[in-house]
Amino acid sequence: MAIRARCPEPDTFTRLQVNWLDHSGRSDGVSLIPVKCTDQWADYSTILKAPPEAASGQFYVTGHTEKPVLIQHTSMTW
Repeated sequence: MAIRARCPEPDTFTRLQVNWLDHSGRSDGVSLIPVKCTDQWADYSTILKAPPEAASGQFYVTGHTEKPVLIQHTSMTW
């Protein structure tokens, strides 16, 4: 999972998150990594391991607090 983002306010975190789903569409766990971001555009990435029964994942990139996060690009490879 990779994003390009910037945070205009100091001490801001963005969230790299996948909500995993099983074959029936039920929740199969959550992978969540808070990442401190800067006021300059930068690339952030992580490797998340899907649970053994996961059939799909919902990819979220949001602010981790109420402070704004600007997202320029997202990508995820399964």
